[in-house]
Amino acid sequence: MKTGNTFLPALAAFFVYAVTQVSAEAALPTIDLITSFIIPEPGVTTFALDINSVGEIVGRSDFLPPEKDQGFLRLRNGDFSVIIDPNGTFTSAEAINDSGLIAGYYLSRTTFRGFFLAGETYTDFIIPEGCGTEITALNNAGDFAGRVYFHGSQGECDDLQSFISIGGNVTIFIIPGAISTYANGMNNLGQVVGNYYDGVKVHGFLRAADGTLTFPIDYPGAVTTALDGINDKGWMVGGYYDIEGILHGLFLESPTRFVVFDVGQSPATELEGINNRGIICGYYYDELGVGNGLVARVHRSSAD
Repeated sequence: MKTGNTFLPALAAFFVYAVTQVSAEAALPTIDLITSFIIPEPGVTTFALDINSVGEIVGRSDFLPPEKDQGFLRLRNGDFSVIIDPNGTFTSAEAINDSGLIAGYYLSRTTFRGFFLAGETYTDFIIPEGCGTEITALNNAGDFAGRVYFHGSQGECDDLQSFISIGGNVTIFIIPGAISTYANGMNNLGQVVGNYYDGVKVHGFLRAADGTLTFPIDYPGAVTTALDGINDKGWMVGGYYDIEGILHGLFLESPTRFVVFDVGQSPATELEGINNRGIICGYYYDELGVGNGLVARVHRSSAD
């Protein structure tokens, strides 16, 4: 298993700023960039997808051709290891909990299959009724969530729904009126965030532990809005596209309180995971068109 250290400062030509939605309520927090990184080598697009309370990050390194994509684990000190499921080619490490259990999915021929990684041991997980399974979220109790594909009306494996597994009991769910539903993040309270497509645009959603749905969640004026992570305070992260096609990172204290975060003039910044200490992971594209993983921090003027 390849290891190394990949600390890279943000490019000097880039600067970080946060834009907050105008609000008459209490002042919103700001987001400060801590560092950026690329795994495993310069020039390889890096997506940081989840972070646990220890500061360990998992994600995916995007190679060409895409079937060569591989997952990674990045430790707090910057050391990393590559994650490649032995049963497939494309591997994406999507979630990590505080005990170090990792979850994600891999491509086996033409089928996505979920996996767990504990130490050096991989364990598959699939929804038997489906034709493809992706695990995208995991909490400290070992509960998890993700996406499942079913055969659609034309026989293709393209009917995308979501699932949550609590104590081994799996519930499949969709957002009412949605064509596709994507569960992306989960906290220790069993809350799930994600996005869905209703045939017109993409919206965010929040699913409570009892199944209650809050939707649509849209940044004002956004073309699309997606939610990717949630911590136990109910703080959420994600991103939105504006009318010019620019992807902006989003932090939400609630479904209606937004902070926008961009890395300089990057055409794409996305926030993917947030831990209970308010440390965020995600990615942005630099001036060379390469995706960099990022680590950022929620900053407040007073103690939380």
